[in-house]
Amino acid sequence: MGNLSYESIPPFIISLGESDSEFEFENDGDDTDFHSEIMEKGHALPPFQHGEIRIKGQIMKGYLKNVENTQEIIDSGGFLHSGDVGYYDDDGCFYITGRIKDLIKYKSWQVAPVQLEQILMKFKGVKDVAGAGKPDSRFGELPTAAVVKEEGVEIIEKEVCDYLAKFVGEDKHLHGGVRFVEDIPKTNLGKIKRQELMKQLFNE
Repeated sequence: MGNLSYESIPPFIISLGESDSEFEFENDGDDTDFHSEIMEKGHALPPFQHGEIRIKGQIMKGYLKNVENTQEIIDSGGFLHSGDVGYYDDDGCFYITGRIKDLIKYKSWQVAPVQLEQILMKFKGVKDVAGAGKPDSRFGELPTAAVVKEEGVEIIEKEVCDYLAKFVGEDKHLHGGVRFVEDIPKTNLGKIKRQELMKQLFNE
């Protein structure tokens, strides 16, 4: 299955988001046959809550002669599962922040690493940060932060964990702790190499 191309959807305007890791789109027409939502576990989420972007409208009917794949990507309600994670604001602008495969699966929750990163980047002394899921036999994955400290600044793990806990629910707390690293592996475009990061953190 390929990624959904939002540029091919007429009612949308595409623009850069608030950070290098996201972009936004908004409905620019009175198209009553087109509908988009942020969903988690089959329920629509309110503004600023991260979930999968699902779209309903004249996008695609399915895969040619492939009922199984069609049922995987289009649900019984007619919503297409984009595979993209994001949220929307009070103005109805949608922000794409990552892919479903990058989510941290903690217990029955799905945690968007980008959400953790955006908060922790505001913590004094943090130069760079990346969220990851530490494999755990009991809970699936534990939300973990890889942190690069500003030069000459001392930060301890508890300070980072306590700071994040002020802004998120228990499911997004750093149950896997904090790993202080020299750098975060990234592409030439600045995108985090999450698979490489996972190996760096947990395959020691």
